[in-house]
Amino acid sequence: MISKMSKREKTLVLATAALLLILAAGQFAIRPLYTAYSDAQARRESLLLQQDAIEAKLLSEDATRAARAAAREAFLEVGGRYPTAIPNEDVDRLLSYTSQAAGLNPSSLSMSGASNFTAPEVGAGSSSGTDGADSAAFKRVSANMTFQGNYGSLLRLIDAVAETDSIRISRFSFSGDSGSANISVSFEVLMLNEAPPGIDGI
Repeated sequence: MISKMSKREKTLVLATAALLLILAAGQFAIRPLYTAYSDAQARRESLLLQQDAIEAKLLSEDATRAARAAAREAFLEVGGRYPTAIPNEDVDRLLSYTSQAAGLNPSSLSMSGASNFTAPEVGAGSSSGTDGADSAAFKRVSANMTFQGNYGSLLRLIDAVAETDSIRISRFSFSGDSGSANISVSFEVLMLNEAPPGIDGI
């Protein structure tokens, strides 16, 4: 039958057969290769996303470690100036001893409670600082004492307190003559709580 075809017909038949072979090759050879390439690209993009996530996590961990190291350094630098937290009975004894050393005998003492805060401002006139949660590094106890005494004893008390970081006078009043007067002094006693969470090695 092919022998009876003209040259033009034979050319068309051969061209059609070649096209069918190409299509078959595409189905059974090229298409699997394309699918494999597409899968490889998808896998590569997935790995890149995982890499970005890992790098972001490492950066976050580095930042956390740096913040903890800075907090630890600040805590050690400031904390050495303050005693560890003591009960109110010992705060009473501490303030009474400090006052008696200055020549003032307390006639009354009242405490207004304790609060926690992040860090004191060293050298400030009062314990300004950032109030925080129960896990804050420092504890502040406020107390008020009254005395019968003279102005010179009050000045000695003020001078003695000024030499410490752990006791501060927030206010005082003096009524009467210079020889004998009613004196009222409000104290703040600053102490260390345990190291706040995240400060390793303390």
